Amino acid sequence: MSKTDEFIWRNMPAKRDLLISRGWIHAILIVRLCGFLLFGILAYRTYTDEPPIPSNVVSVTSQVLFTDQDIRTGLPSSEAHSMLFVHRGSDAAVCEQAG
Repeated sequence: MSKTDEFIWRNMPAKRDLLISRGWIHAILIVRLCGFLLFGILAYRTYTDEPPIPSNVVSVTSQVLFTDQDIRTGLPSSEAHSMLFVHRGSDAAVCEQAG
């Protein structure tokens, strides 16, 4: 080793201590990993589960308006005509009248 290298190694600052303890760093990493795991599970369940569909929808006079089978057979039709999830203003009234 040359004299220059010796000078550099001798004059290097000593290793600095961490500002926070390793326990806090481990805790932060564990919380972040658990959070991402939870987000992943929720994302998976969001895209694999289906929404709750009632077996029967009844009016106040106990007349059956439609059943779950009506909903399931109507979904492809409403998806094809882009009528799914329309719930704003006058559109909602049109959807109620059309149904």
